[in-house]
Amino acid sequence: MQFTCDRNELLEAVMTVSKAMAQRTSIPLIEGILLKGENGLLELFCTDLKLSIKSTIRADFDGMFSCVMPGKLFTEVVRRLPEDDVHITLEEGNEGSYKVTILCRDSRTTLTALDAEQFPRVEEAIDEDAVEIEERVLKAMIRQTAFAVAQDNTRPIFTGELLEIEGDSINVVALDGFKFAMRTAKLSKETPTRRCVVPGRVMLEVMRILGDSSDIVRLHFSGKNFMLQKDSTRVITRLLEGDFIRYSQIIPKDSTTMVRVAVDDLRAAISRAELIAADDRVNLVKFAIGDDEIVVTSNSESGNVREKVNCMTQGAHLDTAFNIKYIGDALRALECDEVVLHLTSSISACVLKPAGEEQFLYLVLPVQI
Repeated sequence: MQFTCDRNELLEAVMTVSKAMAQRTSIPLIEGILLKGENGLLELFCTDLKLSIKSTIRADFDGMFSCVMPGKLFTEVVRRLPEDDVHITLEEGNEGSYKVTILCRDSRTTLTALDAEQFPRVEEAIDEDAVEIEERVLKAMIRQTAFAVAQDNTRPIFTGELLEIEGDSINVVALDGFKFAMRTAKLSKETPTRRCVVPGRVMLEVMRILGDSSDIVRLHFSGKNFMLQKDSTRVITRLLEGDFIRYSQIIPKDSTTMVRVAVDDLRAAISRAELIAADDRVNLVKFAIGDDEIVVTSNSESGNVREKVNCMTQGAHLDTAFNIKYIGDALRALECDEVVLHLTSSISACVLKPAGEEQFLYLVLPVQI
C-alpha cells in the first residue's frame, strides 16, 4: 500500500493530533499516532484515553489501510521533511508490524509501525443542536478565563471550565477558590440551554488549535461527552461530573469604592512590583487607593518598590492587599484600555470589569494584613 500527501498538510495534522498523544503510559500503543486511509482521506488520530484529537487530510491512494506510527519519532521525521509531496509505503513486516518507508524529494526514512487493531477507538459526539461560534471569539474566551482554573484536585470540578449556553448567549467560567473569571459572548442564533464543565487541559488544547479568523467552529454536547469541530479536526473528551458552584452568589452586588484606571499603567506597575514580591512568601502587593491615584507597594527581603498610578476614584479611600500573581493574571487577560475596580472593604472581594462593557468579569480575594 502506498499513498501520497502534501507535507505541510501532513505536518499540520500531525502537530494537531499529537497534543493528545499519551506520554510515558503503561499502554505503549497509545504513545503512537493512528493512520487510517479510506475513501481518499487520511485520518490521523491520537488519544491518551482522556483527550482524543482526530484530523483528516486529503491523500492519493487506492483501497484501505491502518497502522500505528511511533508518535514522537514520526512527528519529528515529518517536521524535518522538505516542503514537497510525501510518498509513504506500507509493507507487512514481522507479525503485528509494518515497515513504513517515507520518501520526500531526496529524503528516505524507514520506520516500524504497529497493527492498529488494538488501538482505542473513540466515537464522535455528534449533537444536532451544536453551538456555533467564531473561532477567534472562543479562543479569546478561553484565554481570558483559563488562568483561573484550579491546578489541584482538591475539588476536581474546579479543574474544568463551566460552559453555560442559554438562548443566544454563552458564558465561560473558571474559579479555584481564590480567583474567579467569566467571559460572555453573543451567539449568532439561539440554541438549547446547556450547563456543563469541560476539563481545563482540554480547553487549553482547544485554544491552541483555534485560529484568529471569523470562521465558525461547532461545540457538540452529547450525553457525557464534548466535541469541538473545526474544519476536519475533532477534539473529543468526557465532561467533568459534579456540581459547579452557582457563582452568582459570590459576586458582590454593590461597592463603596470604584476606581477607573488605565490597564497598561496598572499592568506595568504590577509587573515591576512582581520583581520584589517574587521573594516574598505570600507574593503580596498593597493598594492604597486615594482620590486620583493608586499607590502600589511591595516589600520583601530583597527590597521594596513603590509605584504611583493615576486613576479616577468614586467613593471612599481604601487600603487593601492581594496575592500579586492573582491580580497580575487578571490584568494580563484584559483586552481593553481601561478597567474599573469595584471594592467594598479591605477584606472583601475585588471585582474587575472592562470600562464600558460587561463581557469580562474577574474577582480576586484580598489578603488580610
